Amino acid sequence: TADGFGFDNLYFDISASVLVVADSPVEGGFLWTLRNVGLDHVLLGSDYPQIGLGRTVEAFERLNLTDEEKAKIRSGNARTLFGR
Repeated sequence: TADGFGFDNLYFDISASVLVVADSPVEGGFLWTLRNVGLDHVLLGSDYPQIGLGRTVEAFERLNLTDEEKAKIRSGNARTLFGR
């Protein structure tokens, strides 16, 4: 995992990625990577105007993540990052 590597201030946005990996053969590897990087450092965006938030969220919801993991990525991590 990435724990202990000193990247506490590094976050990952998976906005466009979810459109490619959801329901694909690489979804398992993608989720493994997210969990090993640390789900507390993953954010969901939209890549607007090229890709709207609706399409991104739709694909995100199809990922094989727990409800708790989805809640962190959807908004929990951003709230923590921005002190909300």
